[in-house]
Amino acid sequence: MSLSFEEKSTKMGLRIEIKRVLYDGYSPYQRITVFESEEAGRVLALNGCVMVAQFDEFIYHEMLVHPAFASSHIEDVLIIGGGDGGTLREVLKHKGVRRVRLVEIDREVIEVAKRYFNMDGVFKDSRVEIIIEDGVKYVSNVNDRFDLILVDSSDPVDFAASLYSKEFIDSLRSLRKGPGIVVFQAESPFFNSDAMVSLYKNVNNLFPHSGIYWTVIPSYPGALWTFVYGGDVDIRDSNKDDVEGLKFYNKDIHRAAFLLPPFLEEMLR
Repeated sequence: MSLSFEEKSTKMGLRIEIKRVLYDGYSPYQRITVFESEEAGRVLALNGCVMVAQFDEFIYHEMLVHPAFASSHIEDVLIIGGGDGGTLREVLKHKGVRRVRLVEIDREVIEVAKRYFNMDGVFKDSRVEIIIEDGVKYVSNVNDRFDLILVDSSDPVDFAASLYSKEFIDSLRSLRKGPGIVVFQAESPFFNSDAMVSLYKNVNNLFPHSGIYWTVIPSYPGALWTFVYGGDVDIRDSNKDDVEGLKFYNKDIHRAAFLLPPFLEEMLR
């Protein structure tokens, strides 16, 4: 009898057959599991939810990062969360970036990513500073300013729930400079619509320009996934060449991502 991993959302779910478990342990914050599968490659799960699957993680990370760069000159970047290193990898593809600060609450996630997902190099880049701290606490005490802030959080439950709060979103405004863009991963419109809509409305009320865009990620529940942005510029307008070496994102994908299906528009009204 083969082993399998199952992630359930209400009465629907995702099932992945496991070839072998590479790591399964507990940090002070969560259960961390890494396993190999035939079709999805290596998979990182936190508390039973897929965070990274090798066969499609590039879609999520490219779509979280590159739309903001397409519209603005960005040098200083803050990443909240993102301990798996994928978002950091995509940010570092932009030669104009001079500084990236990654704030991750769980050191063990970073160590697992280095060991099992070949992410050691991105954490050692000379432009990168790693801070092990709760993102909400960090934001409340720091005085630095950033052109781009990426909130690469896990699902909005337990310690990650505060990253979706109006208070946290409001606190990010004081950390912005230049184009002052903030981008959040915003969950599934099928299974986390309340969190998505609340985040969208809070950002819309607090920033001069804001909006939502979407993509499809097969390893995430419901496959359709959203991102919310706010800032001093409208990132729907792409005026820069594509960065080289991407697998999913390009100018055409950029334009299409901001065209919302009617059911999603209805949710946001």
